[in-house]
Amino acid sequence: TFYPARVNAAGVLVDVDEIREGLMRGAAVVALGLAAARRGELDTAREFLESAFHLDPAACPPWALELAGEWLSVDAVARGDWAQVSAAATILRPRSRLTRFLRACADRFVIT
Repeated sequence: TFYPARVNAAGVLVDVDEIREGLMRGAAVVALGLAAARRGELDTAREFLESAFHLDPAACPPWALELAGEWLSVDAVARGDWAQVSAAATILRPRSRLTRFLRACADRFVIT
C-alpha cells in the first residue's frame, strides 16, 4: 500500500479512507507528503509523494506531480540512490529542469 494507516499533518488527523474515496485530491496528498518531510518523517513523505503518481491524472494538477517528482529525486540524491533517480525519470512523470538535470547526473553515476 502507498498510505500509512493515519497521518498527522499540521495537527490534523487524516484517515487514508478519505484519500482512497476521492475526498482528498492530489495536491492535498502532495502537501501532506511535504508536511511530513518538514517534520522529518521522510519515509511517510516518500509514501505520500510516491502515491500521488498513482492517482487519477484528473485529480492531481501537473505542478503538484512535478513538485513531488522533484522532492523524490532530491531525496534519492541525498540518500545516494542514483539508480532510483534514473529509474524514476524513466516512468511517465512530469519533468522539470531539475529532474532532467538530476537524471543526466544519474546517467553518469549509474553503471548499467
